[in-house]
Formats: sequence, structure tokens, C-alpha cells
Amino acid sequence: MATAQYDGAAGTVGSLAVYKNSFNLRIWADNCQSSLGFQDISRPNLGLVNSGTDVDACGRAGDGRVLSLGDRGEAILEFSEHLRDGAGYDLVVFENGFSDSFLELAFVEISSNGIDFYRFESVSLSDTSAQIATFGAVNPEKIHNLAGKYRANYGVGFDFSELANKANLDIQSVRWVKIISITGSINPDFADRDSRGNIINEPFPTPFITGGFDLDAVAGVYPQSFTDVDEQVSNQADNSPFRAHYQPQRAEILLFGGKNIIGSELFGQLITFQLYTQQGQLIQQGEFSPQAQNTIPVQPLPTAVYYLNLQRGSEFIQTLKIIPTP
Repeated sequence: MATAQYDGAAGTVGSLAVYKNSFNLRIWADNCQSSLGFQDISRPNLGLVNSGTDVDACGRAGDGRVLSLGDRGEAILEFSEHLRDGAGYDLVVFENGFSDSFLELAFVEISSNGIDFYRFESVSLSDTSAQIATFGAVNPEKIHNLAGKYRANYGVGFDFSELANKANLDIQSVRWVKIISITGSINPDFADRDSRGNIINEPFPTPFITGGFDLDAVAGVYPQSFTDVDEQVSNQADNSPFRAHYQPQRAEILLFGGKNIIGSELFGQLITFQLYTQQGQLIQQGEFSPQAQNTIPVQPLPTAVYYLNLQRGSEFIQTLKIIPTP
């Protein structure tokens, strides 16, 4: 049996899952055209899936609307402007899995012209000696570069640089994304394979109108009109209601607000926070109530740049750039 070697479920140590409210998700696909697949590719008489519409795959993740693609169904999503390659991941795809192990997976491809699509190389190390049953479990640590690896509200990031030097692809000008739902069957007649030729084993069959990959949303990180995040953050400094300071020795981040208390005294209601690495990996999240302390306890962090995202409900307040000092 193949051993696990990739990052784990959302919220676990080292996970690369991207939260739906991550500060660096700057643009969302706003057009979709789908070609739906069978509820069960081995029993085509059951018909196609029939849950959701193309519009449901557009906009932000976590809005309660998804498009089920079925076995080998696909969707082509388009952004209002081209995306470019930047530091870290450039594209994030969201599914609506209800657990960390019931995973319905999909291939991801990108295009600069809407005609020529190029697939990210994927890996599935799941055991294929037995079919994973309809509501069986997939270990995310054995999955790489396949959409659907994480539960709902957490997306999989893809890096355009992995597809550099493709003949008809400009990774500085990507506008279209294709999502192709994987069957999950280990029967060679119906199986899908990763980039290494491994059969991809996932729950099969899923003979429902909601079968296959359930596409929630697709986000872009670097639209061509975007200016660097460091510039955006520094521009906020003069009018900032908050200041933040990271103390490595005490493993905490100190927040300073107008009254030195974060919560209703400053904004009238509860404030939530997410702490990210410079690459956009979520490493801490929580909330401040009116009685909360103005510190965020964290595990000792290496010397690096961090970003602290502050929100009031669904309303964005501010992103603070934190540079560790002795």
C-alpha cells in the first residue's frame, strides 16, 4: 500500500487548504458553461446528474449554491479579467464536501484562449485493491493537485508556474478554468488516472442527481489589475484602526486598537481574525468578543512576514502586515 506524503485535511498542521475568506482571493469566476455527466457512468440508464445550475458555480465560495457535475462532467469557468502567475498558488477551487474524508475529486485545467487547456499534474496514492464504497473515506494525505481534497469552505490552490512553457499557454494571461469530475471507479473500463498513471480511487458509485464533483466556486489570486499586496497593506497604515506586533519569545501577537480592546467597544460587534503566511496559508483563526484580550496566542513562528485579516461579520475591515521583531 502506498504511504501518505502530502498535506492533510483543513485545519491540521501543515495543511495547505485555503479558507474561503482568505485575504488573497481577489477575484471570483463569474461565468460558467457546463456539460453534465452521468449519475453512474457504469449505469448510463440512470441518466445525468441534475442539481444546480451554471450560475451556482459562479461567485464566492460558501454561498450555499453548488453545481454537481456527475461522472466525467465538466465545467468551463471564465473570469472577468485575465489572471497572472505570482508567488505561491494562483488559483483556488472549492468543493462542498461535508467531511475531511468523503472526497469527490476533479482534474483542473487552465487556458489563455478558451480553446487550448492544460492540466495540472496530479497524484493519487490511494490503495486500489478494493473500491472505495459510496460513502467511503479517502485520505487527503494521499492526494495532490486534485480539486476536492478539502471539505467545504476550504479550497485547493494551484500554481500556474507548474505549467510554464506550454506551447499555447501564457501563464501571465489565464482567463479560463476547466473542472473535470473524476469517476472514482477502479474498474479499468471507467477509471480515471493521475499524471503517473495511477487509478484514482474515490467513493463510487454515487448514483444520485447530486453525484460527482460538486463545484462551489473558483477564485483567482492575481488578476492583472492587482497591485502587490505589500503595497496595499502599507497604504492602509496611516488610517489603520489597529496596530499589531509579533513577539516571538512570548509566541503571541499583540493587537492595539482605539481603546486597547478589540470588539464591540471599537466596532459595535464581534470581530473575527485569520492569520496567514505570506504564501496565503491559514495558520490561526478565531474571534474577539467585547471582553476578549487584545492578544492572539500562536505557536512559535519562524521569522517571516505574516498577514492578519480582520472582519466584522462578512464585512472586510483590514489586513495588517506583521513583521516579527525581537
